[in-house]
Amino acid sequence: MSVSDPLLKRLKQHVLSLRVGDPPQADIPDSHPSLEPLCSTLEEILAKGLRQSAGLFSGHRDCYHWMFLLPDLCSRRPPGVTLDFQQVPGAGGSDSLGGGHLHPGVEAAIQAAKSEPRVREPLGRGRLLVRCLLQRRLIHWPVLTLCRVLRQAAEFYDDLYSIVGNDILAEILASLLLELSKAKFTLNLRNAAFLDCSWSLPRYCYYEFVPCSKLGLHLVCMQGHQVVEAVLPGSVAAEDAKIEPGDILDELLGQCIKFNGARIRKMIKDNQGWPVPTWFIKARLPDASLYQPLLHLLKSAGQAGLLNHVRRHPDAPRAPRGIPGVNFDDPLAEDGAAGQSQLMPIHARLDEDASDDIPAANPDMAPTYSVRYVGNLSMGSNGGVSSIEPGIERVLAAFPDPAVYRPCRLELDEKEVLAIDCQTGEVLVRHAYPQIASCGRRLDCVRFVAYMGGETTCTIARDFRCHVFEARSDYESRTILCSIAQGFERTHWAL
Repeated sequence: MSVSDPLLKRLKQHVLSLRVGDPPQADIPDSHPSLEPLCSTLEEILAKGLRQSAGLFSGHRDCYHWMFLLPDLCSRRPPGVTLDFQQVPGAGGSDSLGGGHLHPGVEAAIQAAKSEPRVREPLGRGRLLVRCLLQRRLIHWPVLTLCRVLRQAAEFYDDLYSIVGNDILAEILASLLLELSKAKFTLNLRNAAFLDCSWSLPRYCYYEFVPCSKLGLHLVCMQGHQVVEAVLPGSVAAEDAKIEPGDILDELLGQCIKFNGARIRKMIKDNQGWPVPTWFIKARLPDASLYQPLLHLLKSAGQAGLLNHVRRHPDAPRAPRGIPGVNFDDPLAEDGAAGQSQLMPIHARLDEDASDDIPAANPDMAPTYSVRYVGNLSMGSNGGVSSIEPGIERVLAAFPDPAVYRPCRLELDEKEVLAIDCQTGEVLVRHAYPQIASCGRRLDCVRFVAYMGGETTCTIARDFRCHVFEARSDYESRTILCSIAQGFERTHWAL
């Protein structure tokens, strides 16, 4: 059996580059060129020869699964059996570890990775755990605890095809990690928003804005990320050209806003008169190249205009009003020119209505329409526009008698869609715009309009219901759809 492995040789090279360096560094930041390949190599080592549970409902194990189990594995020992943590270098006396318990720093790192709102996937949480352990100089603890103290590596790794499950290779790995634990890492653990998909880290910048009621940013929610779609010229956010379209607002006023964009406006309002501290994920890396995971995010979200804008060379001239199609006359962004036209923006037009300049609804007018509510049916986890036509067909088939349609008042105000029964005053439907994934109608029954509403914000909702209404005319149904579509701009949070 080989007493070496190519992955261990690669890991050794990365460890030496961090410990010795050319030139050596006292502190190792996120920008160190060897950090990403080091972490990727360590992940490959932990994944090699990993056993998958044979249980039918046990689910898939990722390479960090066992690390999160260490506190339970250490606490569930037979009566009278005490774990000997003296075998872990740097453990100190057993009394300092609570009589045979896992190192409190490791437990704290595990808890921090579990509770971090920026990561949702098990793989992302595991990557964050590795970063926490590097920062705390405890990266050697999990492997040594599993192999030397618990002696349970065989439960998770194949002894023939793995490194962790092989006694000799595991000792080599432990010695490398022990050497790595002597390095001083100065990592920004906030920078975790893309760990679910990549070890590659973006440039992460702190900006503090002066007290203001509006920053002058238009944000669009993409898979939970609050991406800057445009910056209003002359606004607080536009000073010194710090913020550009494509950047991501990751933290506001000390709170992570990934998957939590609905709170942004209230946070700004509740903290008026105070400086506004923020953390931004930059679209460009220090060498001016584009951060690739962000490009994949824009592609998957279908943001072609924004994608083309950020792809431009940073020295190229920019349009003075940001991305075409963004309406800066929105009073929520800044005080716009009062007399400018508010025709329906491009993104709110239906394909068949592209030549019709139907006025878009002014949020201050809270437009109301007299319609009949047909009903709703669940469409599962697919809330996309492709579900609109089959959704309308299914709802109409489920409620074939027009006599049971309920006359109601459909209100499309600034923040939500509200349907109120005209006779009883009962609220039939209520959805905030971030809960609405799509809207539309069928060309063979144009008076019926529908939207897909989720049980929570549409980026994370799992149950979408198709709500169908009957308008009084073709023109009114088009106007309703345009108003709902413009309401989607409530998802493009204006600050």
